[in-house]
Amino acid sequence: NRDLTPAARTAKLKALHDQHRLDMQELRRAFAEAGQREREELQQAAFGSGGANMAAYRAALQTADAARSSSDLERLFNRAKRTGDDLMVRALLNIGFERGWNVEKLASEAGRGNEMSKLLAFEREEASSQIKMNRAIAFSAGPDPEPVVDAPQSERVGTLGHHDNGLRIR
Repeated sequence: NRDLTPAARTAKLKALHDQHRLDMQELRRAFAEAGQREREELQQAAFGSGGANMAAYRAALQTADAARSSSDLERLFNRAKRTGDDLMVRALLNIGFERGWNVEKLASEAGRGNEMSKLLAFEREEASSQIKMNRAIAFSAGPDPEPVVDAPQSERVGTLGHHDNGLRIR
């Protein structure tokens, strides 16, 4: 708007930029919350109690927590599978996942491979440096706006187009 003074235009741009920055922060927060909800849903599908008694599931988790190595976990898993203890299988997969052990094969054997694959794909994507950088760029508000100046670019002091005594100032 050329009816405004340069200072008024700068102030208007700054106000718009500040609002944009707040909007981007809100989008970033909403995106993070949506990601956390998706992670929780995927974890529930892979490890949840399946509607069983929560006290029984907590007891299974406590027993599964006794596994001190991935081989312990596999031994307990095979026992639970032989006895048809699906609750223990889920608890063991949960503990193994929490400890960073490779439980994808066990999940597949237990018929939970699809759920586990979805969860692991989500976690890999969340950990990707490229994804993190893309989100940082997408949610950035950009630099603060420069002051509005009415002079043409070539006459502004300190710009590439300004000449002083024949010397180019950079």
